Amino acid sequence: MKITYIVVICLLFFGCSTTPVRSDQPDKLSSASKLDRINMDFCKTEAQIIEQLKKTYPNITSEQMLKWENTGELEMRIINGQKKYFRNAVSNLYRLNSEAKQKRDSLFGSPSSGLSEFRLQQAELIVDHISKGEPLTKHKWHIEFIISVPPEQVPAGEIIKCWMPYPKPHQNRLSDINLIGVNSEQFILSDSNSLHRSLYIEKKASDNQSTQFKYELSFSTMAEWFNPIALSPLPYEQSSDTYINNTQEQLPHIVFTDEIRHLADSLTKGLSDPIQIVKALYYWTNKNIPWASALEYSIFDCIPEYVLKYRHGDCGMVSFLFLSMARYKGIPAKWQSGWMLHPGYKNLHDWVEVYYEGIGWIPLDMSFGLISSPDINIRDYYITGIDAFRMIVNDAVAADFNPPKEFYRSEPFDFQRGELEWSGGNLYFDQWDYSLKIINENEK
Repeated sequence: MKITYIVVICLLFFGCSTTPVRSDQPDKLSSASKLDRINMDFCKTEAQIIEQLKKTYPNITSEQMLKWENTGELEMRIINGQKKYFRNAVSNLYRLNSEAKQKRDSLFGSPSSGLSEFRLQQAELIVDHISKGEPLTKHKWHIEFIISVPPEQVPAGEIIKCWMPYPKPHQNRLSDINLIGVNSEQFILSDSNSLHRSLYIEKKASDNQSTQFKYELSFSTMAEWFNPIALSPLPYEQSSDTYINNTQEQLPHIVFTDEIRHLADSLTKGLSDPIQIVKALYYWTNKNIPWASALEYSIFDCIPEYVLKYRHGDCGMVSFLFLSMARYKGIPAKWQSGWMLHPGYKNLHDWVEVYYEGIGWIPLDMSFGLISSPDINIRDYYITGIDAFRMIVNDAVAADFNPPKEFYRSEPFDFQRGELEWSGGNLYFDQWDYSLKIINENEK
C-alpha cells in the first residue's frame, strides 16, 4: 500500500564572542522590516485570545490573563499602545502551564502522543538491531518540493530568484540522491559540501498566474546510534580546525553569556568526560525547557537568553542553547537541520552533532528528548543517536548561498522553507507558499 503524506504550509513560523554570524547577506534587518515581522507574529488581539480561552475558561478574568502574561506563558507585547498576542499564544499556554493543560485535557481529552510512541518504537528497533550486529533498514523516499509566488507579489516581467532547500548527503545517514526533474532548463545546484544546500532557479513573474518553482527527486536515509558505554573519547586536539571552529561563539545565538557560563559550570561540576558533560546538559534542558511554538528567529536578539528567561523553546531554540553551553565547556558541536519525515508529523526540524575525538561526529536531538523507558539505552537514545526519518539540508548556521543572496533573508540563520527575492527586495514568508509532497517507498 502506498502512503503519501502531503503538507501545504502558508507561512508564519518563527525561530552574544567574537565570531559574528555572517554570510552573503546584509548584516542587519531594518527596523521597519523587523517591526513588520513582529506584527505578523503578534497578530492576535486581546478579544481573540479571550474568545479562544473561553472554551476552557468560560469565566476567564483579566487577572488570570495578566498572571500568565507576566510569566511569559501567554506571550504578549505592547505594540502601538495595544496588547497584541503571539499567534500561537493559547496553544503554547496549554503546553507550558500544567494547570491550564490539565483543565483543557479534562474537558477535551489529551492530544495524541503518536510521535512519542513512534520514537519509542524506532529506538527499540534500532538499538536491538545494532546490539545484535544486524543491518539497519534503508528508507527510500520520493519527494516533490514546490514554491509558488502569487502574481500580485512581483511586477510582471521582473525576475524572481529562488533558493530551494535540497538534501545534503551524509556518510551514514543520507545517500542515493537522484534529481528526477526541475521545472526549469537553467538552475544551479550547490555543491554537496555546501553548508546550506540549495537548488537555485530564476523565473520571470507573470501578470495572471503564480510563478512556480519545482523539483522532484529521490534519496535514501538510515538511522544511526552509538552505544555510549562503548565510546571512549580521546583528549581533544585543541589546535585542530575542527576543535577551534566548533567551540567558538557565533553571534548572536551561539553565545557565552555570564548566565550560560554559570549554568553550564553548575550542571557539569566535577565532570571531565565529554560524554558525561553532554549528558548533564541534555538532562537539564529536557527537564526544564519544554517545547513550545516559536517566534520567527529573525526577530530575536539572542535566542539562548530568551529560552533561559521564559523557560521554553522549539527545536532550534533549545539547539542554540545546547550549542552555547557545550561549546563553552570545550565540546565541539555544530548545527544540523532540515525536515523531519515522521508519519503524520512531517515538519521543519533542527538538531545538532557533537564531536568526540577519536570517534567523530555523533547526532543529538535536543527537542526529541528522553524516551519513557526503563532501558537506559532507549531512554537516552537521542543523546547519541537519531532516527532515519530526516532530510538533512544544513550543516551550519547562517552559511552562504550559491549564488549569493542580495537582500536580508527571511530566515537569516536556518534554511528549510526556501528564500526568494527580486530587484525590489526580499520576499518574506507571507508573500509566497510552499508545499512538500513525500512518499516513503518502504510503505508501498
